[in-house]
Amino acid sequence: MTGTNLPVDPRSFSNAAEKLVDTVRDIVHFIAGPDRVRAKTQAHAESEIILAKGRAAVQDIEARMIERLRNRETRRQRNIEAITEEALKSLPPPDQKIADEPVSQDFVARFFEECQDVGDKEMQVLWGKLLAGVIAQPGSFHPKTLRIVKDLTKDDANLFVELCRFGFLIESFTVVIFKLTDDIYEKHSLTFDVLLHLDNLGLADFDDFSAFSILRLPQNFTIFYGNRRFNVTLPDGANTMSIGKVLLTDAGRQLASLTNTALIPEFPDYAISNWRNYGIVITPS
Repeated sequence: MTGTNLPVDPRSFSNAAEKLVDTVRDIVHFIAGPDRVRAKTQAHAESEIILAKGRAAVQDIEARMIERLRNRETRRQRNIEAITEEALKSLPPPDQKIADEPVSQDFVARFFEECQDVGDKEMQVLWGKLLAGVIAQPGSFHPKTLRIVKDLTKDDANLFVELCRFGFLIESFTVVIFKLTDDIYEKHSLTFDVLLHLDNLGLADFDDFSAFSILRLPQNFTIFYGNRRFNVTLPDGANTMSIGKVLLTDAGRQLASLTNTALIPEFPDYAISNWRNYGIVITPS
């Protein structure tokens, strides 16, 4: 393109210099008659100053960008190393056998992509335990679980730990929530809103209008609350056991395996009294 000739008005050039240079410098030729030589000289000088300032500004922006990226990656590397240290602390003892199967490199890459911005110490401990679990048993944690953990706050994690205090081992880890208005749940701040929040996070299925049950159980079996063991006998012809209003999701069960929860001494007696209403006989073993 040859360009469009545009006369220079010395009264207006300086006021619009930056916009003029940025917009039409490559497509407009300025006309300079005898009475406009000074205007052209001034315009050229001002445009060079503007361009120099622009280059300096760009360089300054690039420098700040590089520094920001450097700080971010340094912080991320620090987080990754801290989580790895926590994983080392959480590995099984030397005498415990772990799977020979290597951990998928795709999973490892995804793992550190999800946790690299986690700087909170308590959450780093959780991520470290998760990594240790994967090292011990590859495939034990689904990629979806990583996404859920990434979105957890420390308060979210504490709420989930509180829920897990109400968990029995009934074939697998199972929380038992019968009636939220009962004192034992209110005492531990386990409310409708808390359970709904954990449901929204993808850690639990909460249904306040009905009850979940474990199906296809034998008539006689054993359950555990911490180290306490109980023998269970179902009524004749029955093969189900109610567990109340909450069912852990797959991600919830996977994370529950990482939690170290303080037990509630009075909870087994409370749960047993509710199960007896269904004709279930439960005795300490």
